[in-house]
Amino acid sequence: MLDGKATVLQGNNRKDVIMRTVAAGDFFGSASLFESNYQSSIKANTVCRVLYIPDVLFEHILNSYPKVAVNYIRFLSGRICFLNRQIENFTCDNTEVKILNYLYQLAGEKEEVHLEYGISQLSSRLNMGRTSIYRAIDNLTKYGKIRREKNIFYINKKE
Repeated sequence: MLDGKATVLQGNNRKDVIMRTVAAGDFFGSASLFESNYQSSIKANTVCRVLYIPDVLFEHILNSYPKVAVNYIRFLSGRICFLNRQIENFTCDNTEVKILNYLYQLAGEKEEVHLEYGISQLSSRLNMGRTSIYRAIDNLTKYGKIRREKNIFYINKKE
């Protein structure tokens, strides 16, 4: 992505799951690059400029520039870790752990997450009750795991 901000979605028209948000400098489409049967959707959040690289050209780049290949493998390893955390979130019974994992995913390398939606939508995305989410956020705040200012969550990654 050259400019703008977009959301990568996976699923069907009835129930899309937000996989991640991409911005300038990020790339998307890695799962479908060498697997033509895989499809995801991209929803532009702002006006976007995107650079499209055909699979034949990308394969040439990987063969010609080993550092690009290593960095691409690093990226794919990160995506595997992300998907493992997603599985953990879906199977986790602990509300606080589930919320903290979700915020970690959204934050990536940053220490803050700006949610563009409220607790009701967070409740829907995590398939949890709002009361449970409020209680868990209060506990996470109380124990210094996060700090919240409206829809901005600051994550204490040193904990």
